[in-house]
Amino acid sequence: MCIRDRTVTEYVDKIVEVEKIVEVEAETPPEVINHNGIITSDETWKNTSIHTLTDKVVVGDGAILTIEAGTIIKGIFSDNVEDASALIVARGGKLQALGTSEKPIIMTAQDDLIQKDGTYASGSPNLTPADIGLWGGLIVLGKSRCSFKNDVAELQIEGIPAEDTFGLYGGTDDSDDSGVIRYVSIRHGGTNIGLGNEINGLTLGGVGAGTTISNIEVYANQDDGIEFFGGNVNLTNAVVWSQGDDAYDIDQSYNGTISNIVYIAGDDSDHAFEIDGMEGSALVPAARNRFTILNATLKGPGIDQSGREMVDWRSNAEGSITNSYFFNFGTAADVEIDGDGTKYKSVVEGSGKKVDDKVSNNPKLYDNFKSGKIIFSGNEFNSSNGKGYNSSFAFKWTVAPNATSDDNGTFDAKDSSDSRDPGSGATQSEMSTQLTRLKSENALVSEKSANVGANTFGFSWTLAKTSGILDF
Repeated sequence: MCIRDRTVTEYVDKIVEVEKIVEVEAETPPEVINHNGIITSDETWKNTSIHTLTDKVVVGDGAILTIEAGTIIKGIFSDNVEDASALIVARGGKLQALGTSEKPIIMTAQDDLIQKDGTYASGSPNLTPADIGLWGGLIVLGKSRCSFKNDVAELQIEGIPAEDTFGLYGGTDDSDDSGVIRYVSIRHGGTNIGLGNEINGLTLGGVGAGTTISNIEVYANQDDGIEFFGGNVNLTNAVVWSQGDDAYDIDQSYNGTISNIVYIAGDDSDHAFEIDGMEGSALVPAARNRFTILNATLKGPGIDQSGREMVDWRSNAEGSITNSYFFNFGTAADVEIDGDGTKYKSVVEGSGKKVDDKVSNNPKLYDNFKSGKIIFSGNEFNSSNGKGYNSSFAFKWTVAPNATSDDNGTFDAKDSSDSRDPGSGATQSEMSTQLTRLKSENALVSEKSANVGANTFGFSWTLAKTSGILDF
């Protein structure tokens, strides 16, 4: 080959090399990808970009959204609830959120300066537990059974307008599969997304047992941390901390198992557990109305703080809480087995009560506990929490024995004392016996037993652990 031919060949090779460089540069992923609207076909969000929710993003019926390990997702804040951001998995849609302990998926607010590699240029997060309600949250809706008022088969999830039919949940398929959600940290959410309702960090509406949910963190959410509306999906390995309302909330005959979980109270937190049961008829079989919670560790806000209840069992609740450890709660905190609240229609002058004040007058939960539909046993309470053990439990329906009812079943306010509905047969002595039983089935300890509470070894990936808040 002549010199001229070699020169031409080298020139052509150089052009090909330059074209390859240009092609590689063109494939460099964008720093930020914006998302909104309904996803109608399968797509994947890669960890090479930050993914921003500029509005509600809905994984529609038949579509699968796959999110790679280590992906950062940010929701924008909007004063207009119609434009509030949230990630919603509609019935029939699937979310494959495939985080790992080394590369968790982080869902957070636009104001969070976290970078796409999960680090901060300043070395630490710029937002605090006080930064709440900056975006919506994660909502997963399924086709599993729920007990709804008036026994309707489906319902619109709270916070989504009725005209947005992607907000429906419930059905008849208890094995429904909404995907896999693992190693996901949800931060700084809970804004209003419609109808004047703040939403939870993670909302699970009618989610079926075919769905896998594990290793979840919810931090600094304005409303509840994780709320279950019916369904029977299981949850294992979760941390909720510094939420604005309840850590774990149960409604509408949720029937799954919640295990190895942690709660750490913040300044505005309310209950560790708030538990309601069926709103319509009981589901069949009867056990389908009962949940299971085991191996939870619940840390209150400190012995000098009021409120921040441990557990509130409420209307028609059925289920069990066992092998769990409560500590660092204030003297006003307790485990309440409440009556169903109604309202005063009239009050006695000077009683201090007002018309429409609630009065607990339904002994349903007492009966549930007595018959074994409510199980609270094998739990431990730390003796250094400033709370007397005997006062850590309460049956609450404070209708005076001499109260009189009107035609609609509400009661006139008189001097309050611990008593059942005046029309029922339970005596103070019987209730005292059951309260003694409740105390005897749990224990006061100075140190928790090895098999009680959560194993926190696997939570090293959470912000709670890396920031030093999860210190047990």
